[in-house]
Amino acid sequence: MRHVEQTVRQFAARLKRQCPQEVARDPVGFRREAVRVFSASLSPGSGRPLMPNVTLAERLHNEHKAWKEIYPLCIPGYRSLSVDSQRVAAENLRAAVRARRNARRRRNPAQEFSTN
Repeated sequence: MRHVEQTVRQFAARLKRQCPQEVARDPVGFRREAVRVFSASLSPGSGRPLMPNVTLAERLHNEHKAWKEIYPLCIPGYRSLSVDSQRVAAENLRAAVRARRNARRRRNPAQEFSTN
């Protein structure tokens, strides 16, 4: 870990040398932005990987598609499921989309989202 610490310190010194006006103008803002970009550049930490079917459902819902149109596109084998299984799968998909939206709101409360 010493190598990592040394490397990051060298990078920080080089960054300050290359961007002196930005540091002088807003040192706290510069640091926040540098940390944000640096953190985003590293591999993602622990957490749940995004599910492509939930991402697609979220995008289609944001495009104001009806849920009945979304289910067959986002739930594998939807049409071959029993009515009860379709209902459970549909509820789970909607809950996943809602949970993702709510998590995004918790992370960034200033950001506004539609209530649809």
